[in-house]
Amino acid sequence: MSGDSVSVALSCYEDFSWEIEGVYCASHGVDAVESVMDVRAEQQAVVSAVLEASGYYPPRGTFQPDALTLGDVSLLDFSPTEAGYRT
Repeated sequence: MSGDSVSVALSCYEDFSWEIEGVYCASHGVDAVESVMDVRAEQQAVVSAVLEASGYYPPRGTFQPDALTLGDVSLLDFSPTEAGYRT
């Protein structure tokens, strides 16, 4: 819901685009990559954010007024690609 504080797990697909792996209620204390996903040989991160109303126009669809985006984003943890080769 817009205005909610969340933690978000992200992975960077082929060093090109960051993709959301999971969204967690801030009260669950998710603050580290290893707490929500296996460390892989790609960039991974956990951020804190606030959900904001944004709406969305999909490429071939109608306006989705309930879509949300991430605002007030802060980095909590980062796992570089190299870390995935050490595990």
